Amino acid sequence: MTKKAKAAALRGAPVVEAIFQATLEEVVRVGYAGLGIEEVATRAGVNKTTVYRRWPTKDALVAAALASLPAQFGPLPNAGSFRADVIEWLSGMARFVDTVGGKAMLRVALLDDRERTPVFPSVRAAWMAYEETRGIDAIVNRAIARGDIPRTFDWVTFREAVRGTLMFRSLAKREAPARDDIVRLVDALLTGLLPPEKRAGSARPRRRTANR
Repeated sequence: MTKKAKAAALRGAPVVEAIFQATLEEVVRVGYAGLGIEEVATRAGVNKTTVYRRWPTKDALVAAALASLPAQFGPLPNAGSFRADVIEWLSGMARFVDTVGGKAMLRVALLDDRERTPVFPSVRAAWMAYEETRGIDAIVNRAIARGDIPRTFDWVTFREAVRGTLMFRSLAKREAPARDDIVRLVDALLTGLLPPEKRAGSARPRRRTANR
């Protein structure tokens, strides 16, 4: 990349960020179906041609904005055990769903009519890539590799349970779960899904004893 191209990219980055932020805010405000490019441009403080030049359709704009969200997350948690890693990851996700980006993602993924949101498949692909490298899938795979959990661990049920609880709290109660709630959830799931010989390194002894 030439110096001129690099300079142009740096000038463009704040503009892209402002447009993505405005897009997410509009999704939260009016939903995917109600979103308009002109309103996004006005909120971002740019001309609508600036938006159309990069993203010629609403589908492309919303997909790009939502697909950019995983980049906000840090590296894969490495807190010393499967249990601790999951708690750290889930705590981070709880903070995320309380942001504009998290609320926009939930609205498009869960509330808006899927047939009217053709951007969702591409966005899902971006999030699946994140989970494979820095999310719950990566945490499970690493835990299996180092012997924290057995290969027979029902990680699909585990993943659906933690995701479902997080989404329910965010949508129904309009609040993300507190860290204490996350710890209780993780311990309850590990007590139920892990074999007894594997629980000591993943769930707290007091939680395991209490469920005997």
